[in-house]
Amino acid sequence: MADHLRLSPEALFDSRPLGFHQVQLSHGTRIVHLAGQAALDRDFAVQAVGDFKGQMALALANIDVCLAAAGVGRTDIAMLRLYVVDHDAALTPVIVEQLVGFFGADATPPATLARGRGRSRRR
Repeated sequence: MADHLRLSPEALFDSRPLGFHQVQLSHGTRIVHLAGQAALDRDFAVQAVGDFKGQMALALANIDVCLAAAGVGRTDIAMLRLYVVDHDAALTPVIVEQLVGFFGADATPPATLARGRGRSRRR
């Protein structure tokens, strides 16, 4: 689908250990937009309650489902935005582990982490 060149300019901090690249140059003919994915199952029920790693893994699995529906793959992702409710620094290693495991260490797209407050919807 798309061809991406991911860059980490030497004049900026090395973001790769944090699970993302600073810049991506993309070439392609089609753009696919995904809705935000969360740890929700097909019945809109929250899964892995209290298990951040499990919730992130399910959100990433849901991204795979969306990508497959569009006929594209993980390497076609140009930008990632993460919204983490009640984020604290202890979650950062889990986020990095999950992103590197999902994309591969050298294929992580540029990413932004937005920190939110409050509770996720529970059923």
